Amino acid sequence: MEALHARLSDLNENLSRLDKAEAAINGQSLTTFKNIKHGRVKGETPTKPHLTIKEMVLIILKDYPDGLIALDILSKINSHFNQTFIRTSLSPQLSRLKRSGDIYKIGKFWLLKNMGFMEENMRRE
Repeated sequence: MEALHARLSDLNENLSRLDKAEAAINGQSLTTFKNIKHGRVKGETPTKPHLTIKEMVLIILKDYPDGLIALDILSKINSHFNQTFIRTSLSPQLSRLKRSGDIYKIGKFWLLKNMGFMEENMRRE
């Protein structure tokens, strides 16, 4: 039985190291990584998110360097994080992220700063 507990302890340490490495690769804190990892199980009823809407926007936009329109961001947040946010919840957060310089807008597309190929040549409101 002692050997089994020792093996389980080793496996938990390995899992912890892998989580830390994956969080670092994703550019996330370990806490944010774990919240995402445990917060996107499909089929559960929506719960209070572990992440803010602004954090979710940044996570989604990392996967879309050419940007997304607001309704697509909302759809991807709701599906990826198993939420039911409405458009009026998202709009103020996009404005705050824009004001802080984390994202910017070209036409109807919201982009993560320094991610889009259009940024160099087409930066405008």
